[in-house]
Amino acid sequence: MSDFERTRSPWRGPRTLVLLAGALAGVGLVAALLAIDDDGDDGQLAIEQDQPPGEQDASGDDAERDEPGEAEEPDGLGPGDEAEGEPLEGPPALSDQRALAGGAWEPLADSPLQPRFGAFSAWTGEELVVAGGDLGVEPTASAGAYDPEADAWRELPSAPAAIRPPEHQAAWTGEELIVWGGDPGDEVGLAFDAQQESWRELPEAPLEGRRYHTVAHLGDEVVVWGGRQGGQPVADGAAYDPAEDAWRTIAAPSDVEGMGVTTAATGEDCEGPRCGQLLVWTAPADEPEEDATAAEGAEAVAEGAEAVAAATALSQPPDQPQDEDEAIAWAGAAYDPDADRWEPLADLPRRSGTGTPSLTWGEDRALLCCDFAGGATLGEYDPDSDEWRGTGAAPVGRRTLHAAEWGEGELLIWGGRIRDRWIRGSGGVYDVDDASWASLPLAAPGQARIHPTSAWTGDELLIWGGYDGRDSFADGVRWAPPED
Repeated sequence: MSDFERTRSPWRGPRTLVLLAGALAGVGLVAALLAIDDDGDDGQLAIEQDQPPGEQDASGDDAERDEPGEAEEPDGLGPGDEAEGEPLEGPPALSDQRALAGGAWEPLADSPLQPRFGAFSAWTGEELVVAGGDLGVEPTASAGAYDPEADAWRELPSAPAAIRPPEHQAAWTGEELIVWGGDPGDEVGLAFDAQQESWRELPEAPLEGRRYHTVAHLGDEVVVWGGRQGGQPVADGAAYDPAEDAWRTIAAPSDVEGMGVTTAATGEDCEGPRCGQLLVWTAPADEPEEDATAAEGAEAVAEGAEAVAAATALSQPPDQPQDEDEAIAWAGAAYDPDADRWEPLADLPRRSGTGTPSLTWGEDRALLCCDFAGGATLGEYDPDSDEWRGTGAAPVGRRTLHAAEWGEGELLIWGGRIRDRWIRGSGGVYDVDDASWASLPLAAPGQARIHPTSAWTGDELLIWGGYDGRDSFADGVRWAPPED
């Protein structure tokens, strides 16, 4: 086995063999597995990637899984991105690297954890704590910590219950990792104390279970808001005080509900009128909520055999024809925990049906990457003027499911995908003062990652785990910017 352990997706193996057998029997399943794009010019074929397995629950919500849509030429490809979506047999490990300018990637030490994607994480100031996540077939409760100074991993106590998004969400308070979520009647509330290296259960919350909700640390409390129940958006919330080990209900907004993009305006260097508040933007009621659209999987009937069906959930709704200049207005609101009230914010102009981007707080502004309206890749929200503005195209392209970290005046983006195309280990750095982009060096030629775990330590960017459409991973890399 490779030094970088991988686990096979259930989409490969017996299920895929059954589908292929049906195709050979004349059912035509090859068309269900391959998206062939022959442009008549170069004769190249674009082959769809295998996707993470979906899991339909009784409430009608699907766990977040990714399924590519119709092939489309991605815009704004960065270094290492490839126009073709064909998976590699035996893809190179994430730590494979090229010598490129702008700092260098170095591999992390081998991890004792199982390969996974979507793990919860926190930077404690000394270690990267990783807990839970998706193994590809089921969630996990295992946890570990990486010390970049020693370049060493160690195992941590497992959580009392398996945890993964979108059923659960988490926030770091500076001392504890708070996790809450689950379906109605199956709620899980946990806190991991990094100093004591122990888990404890939270008291019962005054909320019903949900998925795709927000969990954010604001001041002395952890706020839980929004999400979806049984496929329907909700707008209620609650706040948990770790010191008092107690919950309180919070006011509900009138203009936003469900899921969208959220960020907590916090940090030692936070400036502006929205510091200490939760900023939220959600899609209009007639716009499909992204990252939660359920889709039926492929069905195949082999001669003399029963139907084989696979259910998945799209992380993005079906592609829709768009006018680059046409904007879909997402309503915005800010929650002030001290006053327990919501205030409206300027609408966020977005393209429709392109996937949920990341929203990151950067000292005095919110940064949306990577799909703004009007052809811009990045959007900046100024809380002083209550206005959004686009910053134009960027080398990272219109990607989603990526790592996004704020690092001392810069937004760092790595991995993810552009529509149905897998990103090949590329990323970029956006300097807010200069309003300029720089491409990160290539972390791994040909290697794709979505849902990686990431952290900015103050000195370097850490990337670990993730999923490439075929395998999940337990390896990682670190990148430090070049010294001036």
